[in-house]
Amino acid sequence: MESPNQEIVPGERIVSSSTLSDCDTVATVSITTVEFTAEGGRTRLLLTESGALLDGLELPTWREYGTSSWMDALGAELHSAPTP
Repeated sequence: MESPNQEIVPGERIVSSSTLSDCDTVATVSITTVEFTAEGGRTRLLLTESGALLDGLELPTWREYGTSSWMDALGAELHSAPTP
C-alpha cells in the first residue's frame, strides 16, 4: 500500500492525498496540505483541502464535519501535552 503522504518537509508542511471508496465505487479524491509557520513564539497551522466529490456520494458538509472533528481532536491533544 502506498503512503498517502506525497511530501513531508519537517517543520514546514505535509502534503497528502486520499481516495474514499464504497466497494468499487470512488466517492471522493482529495489532496490536503498542512502548512506550519512560526508566529510570535507560537505555530500557525494552515490546512488547505481540495477534492472531487463524485456522483453525490459525499457532501461538502460531511467533509467539513470530519475535518473539523479531527482538527478539534488535534487541538485538544496539543493543549493537554506538557510544555517543553
